Amino acid sequence: MLRCLADLADGAAPPHNVVLTGPRGNGKTALLNWFRSACENAETPVDAVLLTPRDIPDLQALVDALALRRGFRKLLPRKLAIASVGSAEWSNAGNAPRNLTRELAVRCHKKPLAVLVDEAHTLALDVGGTLLNASQRVRADAPFLLVLAGTPGLPGHLDAMDASFWGRLGEGNLGVGLLDEEAAVEALTKPLAAHGVSVEGDALDAVLEHSQRYPYFIQLWGEALWQHHLATDTKGLTNADAATVQPTVAMLVAEYYQTRYR
Repeated sequence: MLRCLADLADGAAPPHNVVLTGPRGNGKTALLNWFRSACENAETPVDAVLLTPRDIPDLQALVDALALRRGFRKLLPRKLAIASVGSAEWSNAGNAPRNLTRELAVRCHKKPLAVLVDEAHTLALDVGGTLLNASQRVRADAPFLLVLAGTPGLPGHLDAMDASFWGRLGEGNLGVGLLDEEAAVEALTKPLAAHGVSVEGDALDAVLEHSQRYPYFIQLWGEALWQHHLATDTKGLTNADAATVQPTVAMLVAEYYQTRYR
């Protein structure tokens, strides 16, 4: 994704859009938020729009979210239709129809744009199909990137959209899964080490076993151990310290599952 950002900052479309898939709790939303921040803080800033299907439940909402900002509030649409593949057109009294693909291209020429869609496996099919096909047309001559994140069912959902986008992803199809052991250890220990706090081997083993190396659960453990350090001023966290905070982490994990799967 850093390569995609570099391409956008150089005024070029990346060679492919990106689809992130993985089970819930594996850090897809955190990755999208990080990428949005990276876009906004790049040496050559890139516009980044983060959306969920709730933000774009229909075609008009899609147009509202992505078309040119300037003068847009003066448009009072009375018609919205798919004029051609990837082209959402709308018009108001006394004005010629306007085209979403064309508007996006103009916007991207003004400033590179990345559109990030979380929970994309719940996108309405007509909205998703229009967005996917428009992205292909805009990227042909403008610096534009579309990133879709969702559960492992996302590829099948994209296939149902009758869009040419999904089949040509290549390297843009990224699976977001469990961290390997080395990455999980670094994710836990590096932020703590920056503040002079270490985690001993037995405590690390306990955290890796309990978290199953899920990124979000590692994050919960890190926060709990940090709060424990603040309360006790313990610099070297042991298995006993991990055992002390485990009930708190277990409660947060249970709340996570209750919220996500109720």
